[in-house]
Amino acid sequence: MSIQTSNFAAEYGQVGGCFFNYTMKSGTNQLHGTVYDYFVNEVLNAGTPYTVSPNNPTEHIRTVERRNDYGFTLGTPIVLPKLYDGHDKTFLFFNWEQLPYE
Repeated sequence: MSIQTSNFAAEYGQVGGCFFNYTMKSGTNQLHGTVYDYFVNEVLNAGTPYTVSPNNPTEHIRTVERRNDYGFTLGTPIVLPKLYDGHDKTFLFFNWEQLPYE
């Protein structure tokens, strides 16, 4: 971990105040991954203040916004039996994400 407060390198761009730079272990010898779904629908949103819905006068108008962004990640060491042992050396990381158009 490093904290830079002035004289930033060009790779960090223009940063006000300070910049925190964390470096983590890049791979592991175990198969790991995640599955995620970012779901947005106007039913879950709050209504706009000081408005009245034409369908139901007791509710506020809600902006129509629908999104379903889903995907998965997968990380593993590369091991080819009897050819190459990539434990602690070579890793593979894959990410797939789908954002369907409506």
